[in-house]
Amino acid sequence: TALLQPLGLTNSIVRVGPAWIARGLREFYGSPAHMARKVEEAQAKSEFLRNRMRTMNREINDVVNRLDKGKSDIQPSFFILIQKTQALVDYPTWYGAFEKAMADPALRNEDGTIDEAKAVAMADQAVIAAQSSGQAKDLAQIQRGGPLLKLFTNFYSYFAATLQLAVERTGQTNFKKPHEVLRLAGDYLLLM
Repeated sequence: TALLQPLGLTNSIVRVGPAWIARGLREFYGSPAHMARKVEEAQAKSEFLRNRMRTMNREINDVVNRLDKGKSDIQPSFFILIQKTQALVDYPTWYGAFEKAMADPALRNEDGTIDEAKAVAMADQAVIAAQSSGQAKDLAQIQRGGPLLKLFTNFYSYFAATLQLAVERTGQTNFKKPHEVLRLAGDYLLLM
């Protein structure tokens, strides 16, 4: 599962855009010390990112919360490899979406300053939309049920996010314009 996490970057490319994700990758990746600074900077701005390792997936969220109350300090670390490899996608996605939002003239206040809080919220939402989230507010209705529904919706979040991206991109496409249809085909290739 950990080895598959970086492939989620394709969802981010569809959601945020290839140029912005490239900027996010350049912003985030570097030496380990640089990446640690970038994690701290992003977490200082985003409560969502501060909690992301615990809430990235409903199933991991449930298990980690149970283990935190359990017998050992070691048990919650069982998912650390998955969480860390997911972070390798989450932070570039967040930085790319944040830069995109900061460049959006619609986020400028009347005095010309940029509303950074809105940019942070848009970056958080981009990670949620592209990578899914295990927080109750981000779950599909079918995932919010009891143990029986949870049995049939294991790891549903990622697939729900992917489907939603495909539906959104399809709805945004003008099928009378060949270049838009080709872009949609490329998005489908990235998503599916």
